[in-house]
Amino acid sequence: MSGELPNFHPDCCEKVARIAAVANVFLLVVQVFILVAVSPTQCLGWQIPNKLGSSSLWGIVAIAAFGVVISVYRALTWKKFVQRSIYGEGEEEPSRFPPIGPREAINRLVGFDESLRKQVITDQLFLAVNVGWTLFCGFPLFLMLGVCVGWPKP
Repeated sequence: MSGELPNFHPDCCEKVARIAAVANVFLLVVQVFILVAVSPTQCLGWQIPNKLGSSSLWGIVAIAAFGVVISVYRALTWKKFVQRSIYGEGEEEPSRFPPIGPREAINRLVGFDESLRKQVITDQLFLAVNVGWTLFCGFPLFLMLGVCVGWPKP
């Protein structure tokens, strides 16, 4: 366990980031495959009708692809991310602000007092954020299957 943040295990979080990145890439590949190979039954040309006209699923998948790129980048550069974000090592430029430690920075940023900060379970929070990010990246798949393909059928 790190001495800087309570309940933070960088190796565990790295595994979570890598699993989330693989899941996001898989979801993106499935989405592109469906867009290319499957003929929609209800959305002609993969256009979702709405009040203002229609929205292309290709655009929604492109937004999700940007989220996948961020997820993969974070997983591939995890050690550098931890060093810069948590421990503040490897800074090229001197800071304009007076030097403070990570503990003081977190307290100022989040506004926690010391008793609340010790209760934060960093690993579980990181897991929850990654699950949410994966759901965001998989949202176009739910649109494709539910709205355009009409699956699952009742």
